[in-house]
Amino acid sequence: MKRFGTGGTRRQREKIQSAVMCLAIAAAAGLGLIRAGGFLLPAVEQLGQDAALLAGAAAMPEGTAEAIRQRFAGYVYSPEDGSPDELPPPDLSRPEPDPPAASSSPREQPPEVSEEYRGILVAETMSGSESNVCYPAGAGYIRNYTDLSRAVIDAELAKPLKLAPKADGRVEVLILHTHATESYEGYDADYYDKRNTWRSTDNNKNMVAVGNILEEKLTQAGIGVVHDTAQYDYPSYNGSYDRAAVAIQNYLAEYPDIQLILDVHRDGIQRDENTIVKPYTVINGKKAAQVMILCGTEPDGWTDNLRTAAAVTDALESACPTLMRPIFLSGGRYNMDLCGGTILLEFGSQANTLEEALYAAELAGDALADYLLALSSPE
Repeated sequence: MKRFGTGGTRRQREKIQSAVMCLAIAAAAGLGLIRAGGFLLPAVEQLGQDAALLAGAAAMPEGTAEAIRQRFAGYVYSPEDGSPDELPPPDLSRPEPDPPAASSSPREQPPEVSEEYRGILVAETMSGSESNVCYPAGAGYIRNYTDLSRAVIDAELAKPLKLAPKADGRVEVLILHTHATESYEGYDADYYDKRNTWRSTDNNKNMVAVGNILEEKLTQAGIGVVHDTAQYDYPSYNGSYDRAAVAIQNYLAEYPDIQLILDVHRDGIQRDENTIVKPYTVINGKKAAQVMILCGTEPDGWTDNLRTAAAVTDALESACPTLMRPIFLSGGRYNMDLCGGTILLEFGSQANTLEEALYAAELAGDALADYLLALSSPE
Protein backbone atom coordinates (compact mmCIF):
# COMPACT_ATOMS: atom_id res chain seq x y z
CA MET A 1 0.00 0.00 0.00
CA LYS A 2 1.28 3.45 -0.82
CA ARG A 3 0.25 6.89 0.22
CA PHE A 4 1.20 9.87 -1.89
CA GLY A 5 1.56 13.47 -0.78
CA THR A 6 2.47 16.47 -2.86
CA GLY A 7 2.77 19.46 -0.61
CA GLY A 8 -0.17 18.14 1.51
CA THR A 9 0.01 14.68 1.72
CA ARG A 10 20.88 -24.95 17.10
CA ARG A 11 23.35 -26.57 16.26
CA GLN A 12 25.59 -27.13 19.36
CA ARG A 13 24.68 -24.11 21.31
CA GLU A 14 24.74 -25.70 24.74
CA LYS A 15 28.31 -26.93 24.14
CA ILE A 16 29.70 -23.51 23.34
CA GLN A 17 27.63 -21.42 25.73
CA SER A 18 29.73 -21.85 28.85
CA ALA A 19 32.96 -21.35 26.88
CA VAL A 20 31.73 -18.05 25.50
CA MET A 21 30.52 -16.94 28.89
CA CYS A 22 33.94 -17.70 30.40
CA LEU A 23 35.60 -15.64 27.67
CA ALA A 24 33.23 -12.77 28.37
CA ILE A 25 33.80 -12.87 32.11
CA ALA A 26 37.57 -12.96 31.68
CA ALA A 27 37.54 -10.13 29.18
CA ALA A 28 35.21 -8.05 31.31
CA ALA A 29 37.36 -8.59 34.40
CA GLY A 30 40.50 -7.63 32.52
CA LEU A 31 38.77 -4.63 31.10
CA GLY A 32 37.76 -3.48 34.56
CA LEU A 33 41.30 -3.80 35.88
CA ILE A 34 42.71 -1.84 32.98
CA ARG A 35 40.08 0.86 33.39
CA ALA A 36 41.00 1.07 37.06
CA GLY A 37 44.55 1.89 35.98
CA GLY A 38 43.27 4.96 34.16
CA PHE A 39 43.85 3.88 30.58
CA LEU A 40 42.20 1.70 27.99
CA LEU A 41 43.66 0.64 24.67
CA PRO A 42 41.09 0.69 21.84
CA ALA A 43 41.74 -2.94 20.93
CA VAL A 44 41.18 -4.01 24.53
CA GLU A 45 38.03 -1.97 24.75
CA GLN A 46 36.70 -3.57 21.58
CA LEU A 47 37.58 -7.04 22.93
CA GLY A 48 35.60 -6.34 26.09
CA GLN A 49 32.62 -5.07 24.15
CA ASP A 50 32.63 -7.99 21.73
CA ALA A 51 33.00 -10.55 24.52
CA ALA A 52 30.12 -9.06 26.46
CA LEU A 53 28.01 -9.10 23.33
CA LEU A 54 28.83 -12.75 22.65
CA ALA A 55 27.99 -13.63 26.22
CA GLY A 56 24.61 -12.01 25.97
CA ALA A 57 23.83 -13.80 22.71
CA ALA A 58 25.00 -17.15 24.00
CA ALA A 59 23.07 -16.88 27.24
CA MET A 60 19.75 -15.98 25.70
CA PRO A 61 16.92 -18.48 25.95
CA GLU A 62 15.93 -20.35 22.81
CA GLY A 63 13.95 -18.14 20.51
CA THR A 64 15.35 -14.87 21.83
CA ALA A 65 18.77 -15.35 20.27
CA GLU A 66 17.17 -16.40 17.01
CA ALA A 67 14.92 -13.36 17.00
CA ILE A 68 17.92 -11.08 17.44
CA ARG A 69 19.85 -12.99 14.78
CA GLN A 70 17.02 -12.33 12.37
CA ARG A 71 16.76 -8.71 13.45
CA PHE A 72 20.35 -8.03 12.45
CA ALA A 73 20.55 -10.32 9.41
CA GLY A 74 22.47 -8.35 6.82
CA TYR A 75 23.87 -5.77 9.21
CA VAL A 76 27.46 -6.86 8.67
CA TYR A 77 27.14 -8.92 5.51
CA SER A 78 25.02 -9.23 2.44
CA PRO A 79 22.85 -12.36 2.13
CA GLU A 80 24.73 -13.30 -1.05
CA ASP A 81 28.04 -13.55 0.81
CA GLY A 82 27.17 -16.66 2.78
CA SER A 83 29.28 -15.41 5.71
CA PRO A 84 28.06 -15.90 9.31
CA ASP A 85 25.66 -13.50 10.96
CA GLU A 86 27.09 -11.18 13.59
CA LEU A 87 25.46 -8.78 16.00
CA PRO A 88 26.70 -5.19 15.68
CA PRO A 89 28.74 -3.87 18.61
CA PRO A 90 26.74 -1.67 20.96
CA ASP A 91 27.27 2.06 21.17
CA LEU A 92 28.73 2.61 24.64
CA SER A 93 29.29 6.36 25.01
CA ARG A 94 26.54 7.52 27.35
CA PRO A 95 26.50 10.88 29.11
CA GLU A 96 23.24 11.23 31.01
CA PRO A 97 20.84 13.98 29.89
CA ASP A 98 18.99 16.37 32.13
CA PRO A 99 15.86 14.84 33.68
CA PRO A 100 12.61 15.58 31.84
CA ALA A 101 10.24 18.21 33.08
CA ALA A 102 7.53 16.95 35.43
CA SER A 103 4.26 16.11 33.69
CA SER A 104 1.02 17.61 34.91
CA SER A 105 -0.92 14.45 34.07
CA PRO A 106 -0.37 11.15 35.89
CA ARG A 107 1.58 8.53 33.94
CA GLU A 108 -0.11 5.20 33.42
CA GLN A 109 1.60 2.58 35.53
CA PRO A 110 3.08 -0.47 33.80
CA PRO A 111 1.56 -3.84 34.69
CA GLU A 112 3.22 -6.02 37.27
CA VAL A 113 5.48 -8.72 35.79
CA SER A 114 6.48 -11.81 37.76
CA GLU A 115 10.18 -12.26 38.51
CA GLU A 116 10.31 -15.19 36.09
CA TYR A 117 9.59 -12.93 33.13
CA ARG A 118 10.92 -9.63 34.43
CA GLY A 119 13.93 -8.13 32.63
CA ILE A 120 16.00 -4.99 33.19
CA LEU A 121 15.48 -1.95 31.00
CA VAL A 122 18.30 0.59 31.00
CA ALA A 123 17.88 4.10 29.60
CA GLU A 124 21.04 5.73 28.23
CA THR A 125 22.01 8.64 26.03
CA MET A 126 24.46 7.51 23.37
CA SER A 127 26.85 9.95 21.76
CA GLY A 128 30.14 9.88 19.88
CA SER A 129 33.65 10.76 20.95
CA GLU A 130 36.64 10.81 18.65
CA SER A 131 38.70 7.61 18.60
CA ASN A 132 40.38 5.30 16.11
CA VAL A 133 36.95 4.01 15.04
CA CYS A 134 34.75 7.05 15.65
CA TYR A 135 35.19 10.18 13.57
CA PRO A 136 33.46 13.56 13.70
CA ALA A 137 31.36 14.47 10.69
CA GLY A 138 29.90 17.92 11.06
CA ALA A 139 27.85 18.03 14.24
CA GLY A 140 27.62 14.21 14.26
CA TYR A 141 29.93 11.21 14.26
CA ILE A 142 30.64 8.15 12.16
CA ARG A 143 31.39 4.88 13.95
CA ASN A 144 33.39 2.76 11.50
CA TYR A 145 32.96 -1.03 11.66
CA THR A 146 34.61 -1.67 8.29
CA ASP A 147 38.19 -2.10 7.05
CA LEU A 148 38.06 1.30 5.36
CA SER A 149 40.62 3.77 6.66
CA ARG A 150 39.72 7.15 8.03
CA ALA A 151 41.62 8.76 5.16
CA VAL A 152 39.39 7.02 2.63
CA ILE A 153 36.23 8.00 4.50
CA ASP A 154 37.33 11.61 4.92
CA ALA A 155 38.19 11.83 1.22
CA GLU A 156 34.74 10.60 0.26
CA LEU A 157 33.01 12.96 2.64
CA ALA A 158 34.89 15.88 1.08
CA LYS A 159 33.29 15.24 -2.32
CA PRO A 160 30.17 17.17 -3.36
CA LEU A 161 26.78 16.04 -2.16
CA LYS A 162 24.51 14.95 -5.02
CA LEU A 163 21.29 15.53 -3.09
CA ALA A 164 19.66 18.55 -4.75
CA PRO A 165 15.90 18.67 -4.22
CA LYS A 166 13.63 21.12 -6.04
CA ALA A 167 10.93 21.16 -3.32
CA ASP A 168 8.38 22.18 -5.94
CA GLY A 169 5.77 19.49 -5.22
CA ARG A 170 7.18 16.72 -7.39
CA VAL A 171 7.80 13.46 -5.53
CA GLU A 172 11.42 13.55 -4.37
CA VAL A 173 11.29 11.50 -1.13
CA LEU A 174 10.27 7.87 -0.66
CA ILE A 175 9.52 6.63 2.87
CA LEU A 176 9.18 2.88 3.38
CA HIS A 177 9.63 0.23 6.06
CA THR A 178 11.46 -3.00 5.20
CA HIS A 179 10.62 -4.15 8.74
CA ALA A 180 7.33 -2.34 9.25
CA THR A 181 6.10 -4.53 12.12
CA GLU A 182 8.93 -3.55 14.46
CA SER A 183 7.37 -1.93 17.54
CA TYR A 184 8.12 -0.62 21.00
CA GLU A 185 7.68 -1.02 24.75
CA GLY A 186 4.24 -0.15 26.01
CA TYR A 187 5.44 1.72 29.12
CA ASP A 188 8.25 3.97 30.27
CA ALA A 189 9.65 1.79 33.05
CA ASP A 190 12.91 0.30 34.33
CA TYR A 191 11.82 -3.25 33.59
CA TYR A 192 10.15 -5.16 30.77
CA ASP A 193 8.33 -8.41 30.11
CA LYS A 194 10.73 -10.88 28.48
CA ARG A 195 7.81 -12.45 26.63
CA ASN A 196 7.41 -9.29 24.57
CA THR A 197 8.20 -9.76 20.86
CA TRP A 198 8.16 -6.04 20.03
CA ARG A 199 6.25 -6.72 16.83
CA SER A 200 2.87 -5.41 15.77
CA THR A 201 0.86 -5.54 12.56
CA ASP A 202 -1.13 -2.51 13.76
CA ASN A 203 0.20 0.39 11.71
CA ASN A 204 -0.79 2.76 14.50
CA LYS A 205 1.76 1.08 16.78
CA ASN A 206 4.67 0.10 14.54
CA MET A 207 7.17 1.80 12.22
CA VAL A 208 4.46 3.02 9.87
CA ALA A 209 3.26 5.36 12.63
CA VAL A 210 6.77 6.84 12.79
CA GLY A 211 6.82 7.19 9.01
CA ASN A 212 3.47 8.97 9.11
CA ILE A 213 4.99 11.75 11.20
CA LEU A 214 7.93 12.14 8.82
CA GLU A 215 5.55 12.22 5.87
CA GLU A 216 3.39 14.85 7.53
CA LYS A 217 6.33 17.12 8.36
CA LEU A 218 7.82 16.94 4.87
CA THR A 219 4.56 17.45 3.00
CA GLN A 220 3.66 20.40 5.23
CA ALA A 221 6.92 21.98 4.04
CA GLY A 222 5.91 21.47 0.39
CA ILE A 223 8.18 18.50 -0.26
CA GLY A 224 6.67 15.76 -2.40
CA VAL A 225 6.58 12.42 -0.60
CA VAL A 226 5.34 8.93 -1.34
CA HIS A 227 4.95 6.78 1.78
CA ASP A 228 4.84 3.01 1.29
CA THR A 229 3.03 1.50 4.29
CA ALA A 230 3.33 -2.16 3.17
CA GLN A 231 4.55 -4.75 5.70
CA TYR A 232 7.36 -6.53 3.86
CA ASP A 233 8.32 -8.49 6.99
CA TYR A 234 4.87 -10.03 7.48
CA PRO A 235 3.88 -12.82 7.48
CA SER A 236 7.50 -13.84 6.74
CA TYR A 237 10.51 -11.93 8.06
CA ASN A 238 12.87 -13.75 5.70
CA GLY A 239 13.00 -12.15 2.29
CA SER A 240 11.74 -8.77 3.46
CA TYR A 241 14.61 -6.88 1.80
CA ASP A 242 14.00 -8.70 -1.48
CA ARG A 243 10.32 -7.79 -1.42
CA ALA A 244 11.09 -4.19 -0.52
CA ALA A 245 13.63 -3.98 -3.37
CA VAL A 246 10.95 -4.76 -5.95
CA ALA A 247 8.76 -2.00 -4.55
CA ILE A 248 11.63 0.50 -4.52
CA GLN A 249 12.43 -0.20 -8.16
CA ASN A 250 8.79 0.32 -9.07
CA TYR A 251 8.64 3.64 -7.21
CA LEU A 252 11.85 4.85 -8.87
CA ALA A 253 10.34 4.04 -12.27
CA GLU A 254 7.04 5.76 -11.44
CA TYR A 255 8.62 8.79 -9.74
CA PRO A 256 11.98 9.40 -11.45
CA ASP A 257 12.63 12.56 -9.41
CA ILE A 258 13.06 10.62 -6.15
CA GLN A 259 16.39 11.64 -4.64
CA LEU A 260 16.05 10.51 -1.04
CA ILE A 261 14.87 7.13 0.27
CA LEU A 262 14.20 6.81 3.99
CA ASP A 263 13.94 3.19 5.19
CA VAL A 264 12.54 3.70 8.69
CA HIS A 265 13.26 1.04 11.36
CA ARG A 266 13.91 0.81 15.08
CA ASP A 267 17.08 -0.68 16.57
CA GLY A 268 17.29 -3.74 18.84
CA ILE A 269 19.76 -3.44 21.72
CA GLN A 270 20.10 -6.43 24.06
CA ARG A 271 23.10 -6.06 26.36
CA ASP A 272 22.80 -9.46 28.03
CA GLU A 273 20.27 -12.19 28.72
CA ASN A 274 18.09 -9.94 30.88
CA THR A 275 18.93 -6.38 29.84
CA ILE A 276 17.69 -4.24 26.97
CA VAL A 277 18.76 -0.65 26.35
CA LYS A 278 16.72 2.43 25.53
CA PRO A 279 18.68 5.11 23.65
CA TYR A 280 17.02 8.36 24.60
CA THR A 281 17.55 12.04 25.12
CA VAL A 282 15.55 14.93 26.57
CA ILE A 283 14.71 17.82 24.25
CA ASN A 284 12.51 20.70 25.35
CA GLY A 285 11.77 18.84 28.58
CA LYS A 286 10.41 15.78 26.80
CA LYS A 287 11.90 12.33 26.23
CA ALA A 288 12.77 11.45 22.65
CA ALA A 289 14.16 8.26 21.19
CA GLN A 290 17.61 8.79 19.75
CA VAL A 291 18.01 8.25 16.03
CA MET A 292 20.80 6.38 14.24
CA ILE A 293 21.55 6.10 10.53
CA LEU A 294 22.97 2.82 9.25
CA CYS A 295 25.08 2.94 6.09
CA GLY A 296 26.31 -0.12 4.19
CA THR A 297 29.50 -0.11 2.14
CA GLU A 298 28.93 -2.99 -0.27
CA PRO A 299 26.73 -1.54 -2.98
CA ASP A 300 27.98 0.52 -5.88
CA GLY A 301 27.44 4.15 -4.99
CA TRP A 302 27.82 3.57 -1.25
CA THR A 303 29.86 6.77 -1.02
CA ASP A 304 26.85 8.81 -2.15
CA ASN A 305 24.81 7.16 0.59
CA LEU A 306 27.53 7.95 3.14
CA ARG A 307 27.61 11.60 2.16
CA THR A 308 23.83 11.74 2.39
CA ALA A 309 23.89 10.03 5.80
CA ALA A 310 26.56 12.44 7.08
CA ALA A 311 24.72 15.48 5.78
CA VAL A 312 21.38 14.42 7.29
CA THR A 313 23.01 13.52 10.62
CA ASP A 314 24.74 16.89 10.70
CA ALA A 315 21.49 18.73 9.95
CA LEU A 316 19.42 16.88 12.56
CA GLU A 317 22.08 17.01 15.27
CA SER A 318 22.67 20.71 14.63
CA ALA A 319 18.96 21.42 15.00
CA CYS A 320 18.43 19.06 17.97
CA PRO A 321 21.66 18.35 19.87
CA THR A 322 21.85 14.79 21.30
CA LEU A 323 19.07 13.53 19.00
CA MET A 324 21.48 11.60 16.79
CA ARG A 325 23.63 8.60 17.63
CA PRO A 326 26.78 8.11 15.51
CA ILE A 327 26.27 6.76 12.00
CA PHE A 328 26.75 2.97 11.96
CA LEU A 329 29.08 2.34 8.98
CA SER A 330 29.26 -1.36 8.19
CA GLY A 331 29.35 -3.90 5.42
CA GLY A 332 26.03 -4.92 3.95
CA ARG A 333 23.71 -3.74 1.21
CA TYR A 334 20.24 -3.00 2.62
CA ASN A 335 18.93 -2.13 -0.87
CA MET A 336 21.22 0.90 -0.92
CA ASP A 337 22.42 -0.11 -4.38
CA LEU A 338 19.10 1.02 -5.83
CA CYS A 339 19.48 4.75 -5.17
CA GLY A 340 22.49 6.85 -4.14
CA GLY A 341 20.40 8.80 -1.66
CA THR A 342 19.28 5.89 0.53
CA ILE A 343 19.56 6.00 4.31
CA LEU A 344 18.31 3.51 6.90
CA LEU A 345 17.09 5.31 10.01
CA GLU A 346 16.72 3.60 13.39
CA PHE A 347 14.27 5.44 15.66
CA GLY A 348 15.18 4.24 19.15
CA SER A 349 15.15 0.57 20.07
CA GLN A 350 12.66 -2.01 21.28
CA ALA A 351 13.12 -0.49 24.76
CA ASN A 352 11.77 2.92 23.84
CA THR A 353 8.09 3.77 23.92
CA LEU A 354 6.12 4.61 20.81
CA GLU A 355 5.58 8.12 22.18
CA GLU A 356 9.34 8.66 22.40
CA ALA A 357 9.78 7.46 18.83
CA LEU A 358 6.97 9.65 17.52
CA TYR A 359 8.44 12.70 19.23
CA ALA A 360 11.82 11.89 17.68
CA ALA A 361 10.10 11.72 14.29
CA GLU A 362 8.56 15.15 14.86
CA LEU A 363 11.97 16.62 15.64
CA ALA A 364 13.69 14.80 12.81
CA GLY A 365 10.94 15.63 10.33
CA ASP A 366 11.05 19.35 11.06
CA ALA A 367 14.85 19.46 10.84
CA LEU A 368 14.96 17.36 7.67
CA ALA A 369 12.32 19.52 6.00
CA ASP A 370 14.29 22.67 6.83
CA TYR A 371 17.46 21.08 5.46
CA LEU A 372 15.86 19.99 2.20
CA LEU A 373 14.30 23.40 1.70
CA ALA A 374 17.67 25.05 2.28
CA LEU A 375 19.23 22.76 -0.35
CA SER A 376 16.49 23.66 -2.81
CA SER A 377 17.16 27.39 -2.55
CA PRO A 378 20.85 27.92 -1.75
CA GLU A 379 21.87 31.50 -1.11
